[in-house]
Amino acid sequence: MQTPSSTLPAAQADSPGIFRIAEKALNEARANGRPRLLGFGLPLGGADPLAILSAMEAKGEPRFFWEHPAAGFTLAAGGAAHRLRARGKDRFEEIAAQVTQVFNGWGDSAPSGGPDGGPDTEQGGGPGIGPYAIGGFSFFDRMEGEEWADFQPAELIVPEWTAVKQDGHCRGWISLLVMPEADREDIHGRAATLAKRLEAAASRGKVFPVPLRDGIHTGMREGIHAEGDDPGAKQNPGQAESSRTHWINSVRSVSGRIREGQLDKVVLARVMDLQCPSRPSPYPILAALRANYPECYTFLFDPGEGKVYLGASPERMARFGEGKIELAALAGTVPRGADPSSDAAHARYLLDNPKEREEHRIVVEDIVEAVRGLGRVEFPETPQVVKLNNLQHLSTPITLFPNTPQHPIALLGKLHPTAAVGGRPRETAFRLIGEFEQFERGWYGSPIGWMNARGEGEFAVSLRSGLLDGNRLRLFAGGGIMADSEPEREYEETRIKFQPLLSALNGTC
Repeated sequence: MQTPSSTLPAAQADSPGIFRIAEKALNEARANGRPRLLGFGLPLGGADPLAILSAMEAKGEPRFFWEHPAAGFTLAAGGAAHRLRARGKDRFEEIAAQVTQVFNGWGDSAPSGGPDGGPDTEQGGGPGIGPYAIGGFSFFDRMEGEEWADFQPAELIVPEWTAVKQDGHCRGWISLLVMPEADREDIHGRAATLAKRLEAAASRGKVFPVPLRDGIHTGMREGIHAEGDDPGAKQNPGQAESSRTHWINSVRSVSGRIREGQLDKVVLARVMDLQCPSRPSPYPILAALRANYPECYTFLFDPGEGKVYLGASPERMARFGEGKIELAALAGTVPRGADPSSDAAHARYLLDNPKEREEHRIVVEDIVEAVRGLGRVEFPETPQVVKLNNLQHLSTPITLFPNTPQHPIALLGKLHPTAAVGGRPRETAFRLIGEFEQFERGWYGSPIGWMNARGEGEFAVSLRSGLLDGNRLRLFAGGGIMADSEPEREYEETRIKFQPLLSALNGTC
């Protein structure tokens, strides 16, 4: 990592060490005539990054949250030391090049490290050390309309502050972009202020509370107005029937085209629009999601312009580190059973049903074909059943042992979109998605996640998600359509996939 950096003891955010770090960064920026990324770490005890995110919220600043409870990893971040943006078909490659430039110290090969020139050290060690890049991508290479106007087709942010918790230790990191013409006192003051804010936020509350809730349910409490879903929710019945009829007819038409041999599979999605009495806070929603779906990736991305994208996705796209890249194929869905016996029966149906197994096989083949030339690929012949709170999925872990180092973002470009969210052949599936879906997907079904300066990172496919805009929340859900898909069953599957966010909203709006 080519950034002037160190680790400061707790409660010493105003120590002379910050001045020395800032001085070094500014001197290097001026000597090389290019920006430098200042960085230093702070131990934050056992603080909850979600509580820190809530306490650090500032109007107009971007924010990010990521948690995989089953893996014991949580990341929260805010502010923007630097924004990396791109659009078009080459957006993944362009972002990869920008990330490399930032993490290589803007081309400066001068050594960096702790106060004595040694490596960075921090209480607990591990991946909490060093700068991060966080963000995501759009499903298609461009987005249209106002709904996603706050979001870019590709955007990663190097946050000004990051809090990472793993193995019970929470570690903070401060990053600032130092320009050659920057004022010395200004840089020092900004760094010290950020460190003090982060320490204070970590000391206010150790755990963000889980809101009271009624349990998983398919309806919504009174006071929420829903447009475009099933009867039983508080909504206009005509709108509900129109949405249902359109979905049923779309599935029927697409299945017919698959039987005609036009393609193997296409993933169709639909939306549910909720109008809440007031703007919901995202923090109780995230707290409920991580508590109820610990196997999923709970995420939030706020570009800082007012709209927030959040959800709890069961699907990993790629995890990088330790000389390997862990991928996953997730396709094939049934509900959970009401009791252990019926739950096991649903799982057996999932494993034995030809439609579900064929849909899953297509996704496995699609991922393996995308990475086969990059190194050795390993995966089991038989998928496993993954059980979530409200659904069961077929899942196949796929591991790539690359022949040469792979940039995480460039690899995402080779994978996205997999047949799990798009279809096969890809271009034919895209055409049908455009024909039958009546909304802009935006970031739905796309990579969202993080990477750090050591090339470690993890990205999920953004599913079971919603776009929050004031007191309006648009939910997204989809399903894989095959030749023998049953429209009513596919409709019920999407209705169940709305449940995570619907349940998390209970009591928060």
